[in-house]
Amino acid sequence: MQLAKFIPKFMFQGEVAKSWYNAQKEVIFYGKISIFPFAKKEPTLRSSKYRKKGDTVTKVFDPINRDVSRWMLIEKVIPTIMEKWPQIDQHHTIYIQQDNTKAHITQDYAKSPNSPGMNVLDLGFFRRIQSLQHKKMAKTPDQLIKVVEDAFSELHPIRLLKVWVTLCHTMNQILKIKSSNRFEPPHVNKEKLEREGRLQDPIEAPM
Repeated sequence: MQLAKFIPKFMFQGEVAKSWYNAQKEVIFYGKISIFPFAKKEPTLRSSKYRKKGDTVTKVFDPINRDVSRWMLIEKVIPTIMEKWPQIDQHHTIYIQQDNTKAHITQDYAKSPNSPGMNVLDLGFFRRIQSLQHKKMAKTPDQLIKVVEDAFSELHPIRLLKVWVTLCHTMNQILKIKSSNRFEPPHVNKEKLEREGRLQDPIEAPM
């Protein structure tokens, strides 16, 4: 996310799942797990005109490598999923999907081919969060983290559903050309489908 020049550049780890609706189209699981900054709190080693020695300061992880990704996955992501996942579905296996970023943990990255872009967060969800985040002015790293977390919390679940619909159509485009990154991005008028009550998921796969 593009920030003011006096705030260090932050990366965030977001986790989402598909929203669940009942027969009355009421939300029973929002699908928003959490969003975490790649940052940590540390005590200052010396005093300055801004803070005293021992005061905590927010520091950005740099670089973000596999060790940092492993820490994020084990200490933040998995515990939060286990906490927020609906109890009625606890007996099912939960799969964590990552993209091709080199810092992500894989069993054998060197032999893993690059798959087509199907990161659900990149298909519109992060842009929605960023648009909400830009409406508020953050002047410190801690304020920025709070603004992004609030934007994530405020985002309506229908937005996440629309992103999953885009993902399904993207997968269909990839299937049509026998798996490749050279697919045409799908153009789905989700706003119109929503108004007409025809916005649905899952989407039927091509034969």
